[in-house]
Amino acid sequence: MKLNFDKMSKPLIPLVTAILFVAVIVLVLLEQISSNKPNLPTSNSVSSIDCPTSIKPETVSGDSLTPFINNGTEVTAIYGYYACHEVTRGDVILYDYSGDKNPLIKIVYGIPGDSFSVREINGGWNIVINGGVLKNKENTPYLIDNSGTRMINLYVDSYKGVIPPDSYLILGDNPNGSLDSTAFGLIAKSNILAKATY
Repeated sequence: MKLNFDKMSKPLIPLVTAILFVAVIVLVLLEQISSNKPNLPTSNSVSSIDCPTSIKPETVSGDSLTPFINNGTEVTAIYGYYACHEVTRGDVILYDYSGDKNPLIKIVYGIPGDSFSVREINGGWNIVINGGVLKNKENTPYLIDNSGTRMINLYVDSYKGVIPPDSYLILGDNPNGSLDSTAFGLIAKSNILAKATY
């Protein structure tokens, strides 16, 4: 059988033309949409204009993180870091403590949404986060006294045992306590000055 393309093509010309016209319109619209799409930052990339930081060396004064970070060690403080980043468990931070002219350097152990409590053991008290006993960097459980226990329990009772939004439990590395959340309770994110790296 021999096909006559001349006869077949005549009725198809308007249809093909319409399809090509629609395809061109769709392509033009897609190009406009993609060129007008806002360039939103991802969670790992934040514009330096939106999140200004300054980096400054700081020298640790005190023994609350010994032997993890010793007295006299120089750390790098990234000021403004938490304006655009979440505070995460294990972060070493500089905290603006109103009773001290110098910021405190501590470790974040409790973050928003964590369950927290204290548990009596051997004449002292352990801090419990999400069902586990908190331990320092040398894997020694924190054992706090009655004063520290009363402070933590104030927050446990107030927040029904769950750390509220924008609040953190921070500790030194001394398992028997230091000037930290056992002395002044949970802290606000707004009082965290910098992330420290070492």
